[in-house]
Amino acid sequence: MPLKFFFRRQYVAFGALALVLAALVSRALAVPSTSGRFLGVCLVGVGILYIAMYRKTGQWAFRQGQQLPLVSGLWSRLGKEGAQTLYLGIGVALVAIGFGLLTTALLSK
Repeated sequence: MPLKFFFRRQYVAFGALALVLAALVSRALAVPSTSGRFLGVCLVGVGILYIAMYRKTGQWAFRQGQQLPLVSGLWSRLGKEGAQTLYLGIGVALVAIGFGLLTTALLSK
């Protein structure tokens, strides 16, 4: 039974990650190629920081989210591991989108 509950938490984390990824991709597609290099470097840097600190950031967000009355149910369903997975996924998405922006900016020269 606990294993089944763990997978439900991961589904919630992946669903939230899909929403964040869709928002990031829609914003990245609107960036002109002239400013893509700067934004790509910034996104790669922030993504690396997210990946490096996903455990601490996920734990912190889980603790803070438990105290907010509007979203405490979401964070309790997500769990600490789900919050960490969410932040790791956001970091990977930021790095991938940053590299994509860098690639399109360098190829469009």
